[in-house]
Amino acid sequence: MTVAFAFALLLFQSPDPVTTVSGRVVDTAVGAPVPGAYVVLVRIVPGQALGRDLFNTPLAEGEPDPKANRLACLTGPDGTFKFRIEAPARFALFAHAEGFVRTPVSFRPETIHSLRPGEPRTDFVLRLTRQAGLSGRVVDADTGEPLRGLQVQPYSYRHTGVGRILSPTGRSSTTGEDGRFAIREIPPGEHYVEIRPPRGVALTEPGPAEGFRDAVQMNYAPTWYPGVAREQEAVPVQVAEGVDTDIGDVKIAKRRTASIRGRVFADIDGEVTLGLTEVRHWIESRSYRMVAGGRLQAGGEFQIDGVSPGRYTLVGVMKSDSGRRAASMPLEIGEYNQDGVDLHLSRGVSISGRVRIRGREDEEPALPDEGVLVGLSRVFGSAMEGDPRAVPVARGDGSFRIDGVVPDRYSVHVSKAPKGYAISEVSYNGALCPCRVVPVDRGATVHRVDVLLAPSDGSILASVTDGNRPVAEATVVLMPDGFTDEALELGYVHRKARTGEDGRATIANLLPGAYRLVAYPKDALWGDDPDLKARLRSGQEVRVASGAPAVVEVRIVGK
Repeated sequence: MTVAFAFALLLFQSPDPVTTVSGRVVDTAVGAPVPGAYVVLVRIVPGQALGRDLFNTPLAEGEPDPKANRLACLTGPDGTFKFRIEAPARFALFAHAEGFVRTPVSFRPETIHSLRPGEPRTDFVLRLTRQAGLSGRVVDADTGEPLRGLQVQPYSYRHTGVGRILSPTGRSSTTGEDGRFAIREIPPGEHYVEIRPPRGVALTEPGPAEGFRDAVQMNYAPTWYPGVAREQEAVPVQVAEGVDTDIGDVKIAKRRTASIRGRVFADIDGEVTLGLTEVRHWIESRSYRMVAGGRLQAGGEFQIDGVSPGRYTLVGVMKSDSGRRAASMPLEIGEYNQDGVDLHLSRGVSISGRVRIRGREDEEPALPDEGVLVGLSRVFGSAMEGDPRAVPVARGDGSFRIDGVVPDRYSVHVSKAPKGYAISEVSYNGALCPCRVVPVDRGATVHRVDVLLAPSDGSILASVTDGNRPVAEATVVLMPDGFTDEALELGYVHRKARTGEDGRATIANLLPGAYRLVAYPKDALWGDDPDLKARLRSGQEVRVASGAPAVVEVRIVGK
């Protein structure tokens, strides 16, 4: 009896690690089950990305491996699905079915679940929305003739909690001989439609230099429905679930565009890959889109035609047996041609420097901890292939060295900094760098970056009111007093917090100094506020000291 009891107790204390995850897939509109839906379970492991092949996860032949990181199955006639996986585990579920919009392929807090041994999860309901369609015809605004070979892309606004970002929804379509386009598999809702020439415009041979700047080019430039040049003027198209919406004729006119002409230089002969990337910035985010590119020999001239006004980055890369050469150049394009856009490719320079804590004596270690990393992030361009990663900092003297840095403008960041410390100062070759932005100079013979850390033990206790009562769930936006426009665009130095039910918010780990803060009401997209810079510059002033919190009252915007 004792042995049997002990054995039973052992079984009770050691539940079967293979545990069930089950649920059903339903049609959002009517609540009916969706049979034959493809469901994927993804086990969340550090460093694993979802990837574009998520819905290509193969169905298991026979009994699936419960330890697998990905499992797929089809729902039955009643829309149900079932997995058996080894617990403990953190996982996410995704679903797709013919005629429905796929569930978003991303890890989000609301879609991440936990599983414990012996505790099956059987309550999942995955809701699929029926696909909508969008069609129409693109014609010349002056002649009415149909336009062939233009790309049509729907977008919708994605709310970030800061502002709105236009994100592509569904695949693009290309207009045919009759100018018509048809887009399928888009979610219902408001869509903003962009019509643009195909991406990847090739390089052309430079034309005559005489009169180049003022030479007028008329091209079909990116246009937003119903025929406007700026996305801010676009009119949304309302698309209903399961309905194909025809927006009729979209008239677009030729507009003035620019040409860019220059040369690419390098210290050796070889082929250079050249690309022009459109850069779009929002607070806390940015996007990049390749608009033109090609190959040419080092020392050769290039010309890119049909460039619409906007912000771009010109990038050149050369690979050779003697090492990689690269260069990046930001460009602001208006309606006039730009000549002399010369790109000088470099093998990259070596940057050395120190990371140290303010006030530490020379005989003390520069840092109290091992494992501190220092890195560079290009400010107005995407990372290039071959860019150096963050490097370790020597604890003793705080020294570091980063090789292969292409001359450009970079933001300095420190990872795994000692607890309670933050970057207070960055200098390049002895000159202070506002906003921690280092302008790596191609012509300099020495490249030294010094990073100073200081105690970040200051804090602010902000009370937000509407003039009479506390305001809950308000967003408090904080910037150092005297910030530059670039600082706000970079999004690296501002801080924000949300008030509780008592209208109070705490912002901790601040360096001592003067700050300005502004409070926006719940759900306000403050990143879209055209007066944001002016509001912050004249916002509530607060001075933060080391140790004790600074207490301040601020009135909500609009009150």
